[in-house]
Amino acid sequence: MTNSAIQLPSSTIFTEDLRGGLRTKLINGDFRIWQREINFQPPGGPVGFGTFYTSDRWNWLFQTDGGSFANPGVDSYVRRGVFLAGETETEGIAGNPKLYAKWKSEIVGSANSEISNFQQKIEQVDTLAGQKATLSFWAKGAVGGDILVSLLQDFGTGGNPIVQSNFTKITLTTSWRRYVLAWDVPSMLFKTIGGGDQFLAVRFTNNLGTVHSAALGVDPVTYFDEISISQVQFEETSVVDPTWEEITNSLKILLVERYYQQSARIGNTVPFTGADGAIGFETDSGSGAGVSARTVRFTTRMRALAPTISIFSFDGIPNEAFHIGTPLPNISIAVNLVNGPTESGFTYDYGLAPLLAGSVNTNYQFHFVADAEL
Repeated sequence: MTNSAIQLPSSTIFTEDLRGGLRTKLINGDFRIWQREINFQPPGGPVGFGTFYTSDRWNWLFQTDGGSFANPGVDSYVRRGVFLAGETETEGIAGNPKLYAKWKSEIVGSANSEISNFQQKIEQVDTLAGQKATLSFWAKGAVGGDILVSLLQDFGTGGNPIVQSNFTKITLTTSWRRYVLAWDVPSMLFKTIGGGDQFLAVRFTNNLGTVHSAALGVDPVTYFDEISISQVQFEETSVVDPTWEEITNSLKILLVERYYQQSARIGNTVPFTGADGAIGFETDSGSGAGVSARTVRFTTRMRALAPTISIFSFDGIPNEAFHIGTPLPNISIAVNLVNGPTESGFTYDYGLAPLLAGSVNTNYQFHFVADAEL
């Protein structure tokens, strides 16, 4: 018997994003991981279309069409919520979750053409296509009212037009309640998958103006109060009451870091402060010469062949490294684009280090963000 190497095609590696035999197709459905921040707000003033990630793998997509958000950070936000001790027992929420997402989106002046979605994009548009699926989650509202839940299939550049389906209106109450939606996921029959990112998205919609609701053939919704969401699960099953699938935090971190990771510890957010987790390197101060081709390896292989890399000194300055020890100016640092980045890591170049009398070398540190989101 001989050993042989198995080579994976580099353009499609790890498309199952390490989930293995997990039932749920969503990642971080209980909102335990918040690498970027724990309190997000949309831009102020009139805006058109916008989108950004909040809790890991969860994306806020909105269109105000010339309107604006009311009091960003006060009346419009995504925040981390923390369950009080005993609260989940009182509300009957199984699995003893610790965290949840709080979402509020009040759009004004948009001439009835506003959209506000809180969604997760699942890699591969053919996920569960043509099959029965169940979406389950816990939710409540600051006041009673209706929101929409739906699916979206995006076939990528040059593929079939986007398909939006399974629109379901749910009525929120002021107490935590579990919602279970049994859906038929649209088939891929006669569909063409294009290039670039293609995905299936699970969407929560709290604002959908009459212009877009008419085009989609659904009733408009306008819910301006805070929505709380936890334990979101999407799986292949015809069973209408699936139990919550508990996943260890260590596995959750591996799953989310395939899409986004940073050197700083979770909770230390861009532009970062402090050296905890920073990448260190050493220069030869005697020669004053810059050195290139130093390498950073990611904690797990990332989804994209060339993730976007952002670099910060640990005093928060972009594209610089911070000197350790005797105060010296920061030096410039940049990703080496000739040698990457790749799904495994990146190399970096840095500028000339100042000569430091009596020292053979000079030490610097920096933080990085690697982004390969859909």
